[in-house]
Amino acid sequence: MSSGVEFEEDTFGRNRPTVQSGGQSAPTSPQYQYSNPGYGQPEATGMTGWLIRRGWVQTREGAQKILLALVAFNIIVTIIVVTYFL
Repeated sequence: MSSGVEFEEDTFGRNRPTVQSGGQSAPTSPQYQYSNPGYGQPEATGMTGWLIRRGWVQTREGAQKILLALVAFNIIVTIIVVTYFL
């Protein structure tokens, strides 16, 4: 069952030299390059990156402060619920 579809070899994360004729290896170049299309800082990943992409904060540090406040709020609510119902 061949439909004539061909796929390129996946080279993500590989940086291997290719061997030229004559047995010498060619200089290597990065296979991919990180592009940042205006969605914040490259090191901003996960929830910090999400907050930056949504435009709620501008910096990674601001996003971390928001997440820390969210964790503190959740802990306080949990304590109140546990003491009220138990």
